[in-house]
Amino acid sequence: MEQVREEAGVSAGLMYRYFPSKDDMLRAAISGSMLQFEALITEVGSNEKATTAAGYLRLLLDTLRRFRRHTEGVDLFTLAIQGWAHAHARPQTKAIITESFARQLESYRSAARRWTTRAKSEAAAQAIAAAVVGYVVQSAFSDTEIDVARYCNGLTALAGAR
Repeated sequence: MEQVREEAGVSAGLMYRYFPSKDDMLRAAISGSMLQFEALITEVGSNEKATTAAGYLRLLLDTLRRFRRHTEGVDLFTLAIQGWAHAHARPQTKAIITESFARQLESYRSAARRWTTRAKSEAAAQAIAAAVVGYVVQSAFSDTEIDVARYCNGLTALAGAR
């Protein structure tokens, strides 16, 4: 926490007034990032270019790729993985992530209704969520940037395979 406090240029008293513990600080970071992530998902879902599953997924992942490092010095994909791991032992953090994930699924469902039936939108939303999590994890652990178009082409090929 001391390193964060120094980089933020605030006094210890101010830091501990808002974040009594590292857990509190981490929850605030996770919560803020998740809200930004949700806003991006909603924005992509309303984009007129996202009229097919493949088009939506490509636009979504490309947007997330750009979002990943929008905060100087912070890799938001790595923060997401740390948050997911942290959540297993901390109920308050798990609640933040679980609630955010539910809102993300609703955004995915809403977008999926543009190219599929309401009944199939639940399955589509779950597949989109899996693709997003997979992309985040692969990107965080890869030495090179994952090519969004290639990733989406692979998913499309997999979906068409019998």
